[in-house]
Amino acid sequence: MSSTTVAEFANELKKTPETLLDQLKSAGVPKAAPTDALTEADKQRLLGFLKASHGTAEPERKKITLTKKSTSEIKQADATGRARTIQVEVRKKRTFIQRDEGTAATPEQAPQAQAPAEAPAAPRIDEAELARREEEARRQAELIRRQEEELAEKRRAREETEAREREQAERAEQAEKQAQAEAAKQKEAATPAKPAKGATKTVAPDEAATAAAAEKAAADATAAQAKEDAKAKAAAESKARADEEAERAKDLDERRRKALAEAEAIRAMMNAPARVLVPHKAPEKEVPKPAVKGTLHKPATPAARPGAPAAPGSTAPGASKDVKSAKLSSSWAGDPAKKKEIKTRGDASGGVGRGNWRGGPRGRRGNDRGGHEEQVQAAPVEARVLEVHVPETITVAELAHKMAVKAQEVIKQLMKLGMMATINQSLDQDTAMIIVE
Repeated sequence: MSSTTVAEFANELKKTPETLLDQLKSAGVPKAAPTDALTEADKQRLLGFLKASHGTAEPERKKITLTKKSTSEIKQADATGRARTIQVEVRKKRTFIQRDEGTAATPEQAPQAQAPAEAPAAPRIDEAELARREEEARRQAELIRRQEEELAEKRRAREETEAREREQAERAEQAEKQAQAEAAKQKEAATPAKPAKGATKTVAPDEAATAAAAEKAAADATAAQAKEDAKAKAAAESKARADEEAERAKDLDERRRKALAEAEAIRAMMNAPARVLVPHKAPEKEVPKPAVKGTLHKPATPAARPGAPAAPGSTAPGASKDVKSAKLSSSWAGDPAKKKEIKTRGDASGGVGRGNWRGGPRGRRGNDRGGHEEQVQAAPVEARVLEVHVPETITVAELAHKMAVKAQEVIKQLMKLGMMATINQSLDQDTAMIIVE
């Protein structure tokens, strides 16, 4: 708020300060001197007093009051439990004041004029932005605190310097006074005693002048020596103080540099992508395949040991026929065990050959599929090393995609940490780093 003095305002109004002071006093504005300050409120008060005194005061503005009545019904249970209908009448009263131009506001325009402007919606700030702002505010507070400490230290050093300078000046003054006192004592000692009454004066005028000059020279030399000593001492103290301040400033710069380097290292570590270590794939061992003997429909039988007794009936006359039939790929007559085999739908043998009527191809596919599943289960995990860059916020699905794993695995790890998360839920950087590690 701008303010002027009484004299300046009187000059603008082309009046004397005394007249303006009288008018201000009549208007109830306490001002006693032309140098007192006048505010805008004091000027408005003086203007209203002058208008009222001259009969040109503003007339009271006209007011227009609108009353709107609305009726509604509500149902409420009474003491007996019956529902009763109650008529509710609401009256809304609105008052409008006539404008300065003299035109009254219409009922349609008045609500728009009186309706306050809607406050702008506050921007939504996420947790990461809030944390960043808090960290920035903390850094600013730390910087301000350090600056205040530096200023206080400089102020303390300046006060100590001024105190030392005053002490040195006092010491120099005392030394000068002491030198003057010693010179005065020497002068008194060198002054000859007054002769007795009636005695003749024997000291020559030249000797007295020489003694006085010697005393003055000795006093001047003593004072000059004291001043030189004081100056040398002050210079030594100033140099020591300057060296101390330079050492302190160097130490402060070194600490500030170390703090900045540490903060930069922490920031680089937080922004660096995390490394995921995956075990290397173990080399597969080659299993030698056994030599295939026999035919597809008739597996090979183990060879008879030498010296073992022959099976009964091997020397029967039909032995040659059985041997001849064994050379064929499939023989019903030469394999009596197959004839005695019971054909069932749930044959666990796999239906290899003709032992199962409908199990030949199906059994082979089943056996092949079983062998494939065993190979898949026995395959070791491939070893990979991934570099995962974790931003400030990341969803569970994005983190799983970056880690090349399923989202369910990430959710399991979160549940182990005590967090119930969904695939689209966002995670902060610290939690994501824990999951990656």
